[in-house]
Amino acid sequence: MPAAISVIIPVGNAARSLPGCCAALMEGLEEGLLRELLVADMGSEDDSLRIADAMGGEAVRGPQALGDAVAQAKGQWLLLLRPETRLARGWTVPVADHLSAGQRPAHFRIVHDAPGLGVRLSASLTNLRSGLTGRAVPLQGLLAPRRVVEKAGVPGGRDPMAGLFRRVTGVGSLPAEIRVTG
Repeated sequence: MPAAISVIIPVGNAARSLPGCCAALMEGLEEGLLRELLVADMGSEDDSLRIADAMGGEAVRGPQALGDAVAQAKGQWLLLLRPETRLARGWTVPVADHLSAGQRPAHFRIVHDAPGLGVRLSASLTNLRSGLTGRAVPLQGLLAPRRVVEKAGVPGGRDPMAGLFRRVTGVGSLPAEIRVTG
């Protein structure tokens, strides 16, 4: 049986952050969870696409790149990540458990690498708000059945990922962290 998850990362001049995001995905590749990596190019003018290619990703280009990547994805589950995020070591265990347990979308617990009480408080409030509303924000990532994402639809606009995340409801929390760098 092919791996279940297609990873989609929208980029726009993300050459500095994309390598770390992709490197954190290797654990999922080793565990047989990841089927493919699609990089939705939102108009990069740096080396983002070269880096994606070197990491084994496939570039999807154009004004509707995120929606096109969703349509092109082959996995039964989609993992949408921002390039400035890194899944924390051990993320594959709760994700594998989640895949076998049901069909509900889920997000990761956000943790910021930046120092300071304000940054930690912001992350805690984001996690709390997501738990109360059943909606994730893009920096938390989203693991969702492809049918849920397709039903929600990817809107146009300046930040289609944020628009998509607003449309996906009933999102649970995974017992795994996602780190935000920068």
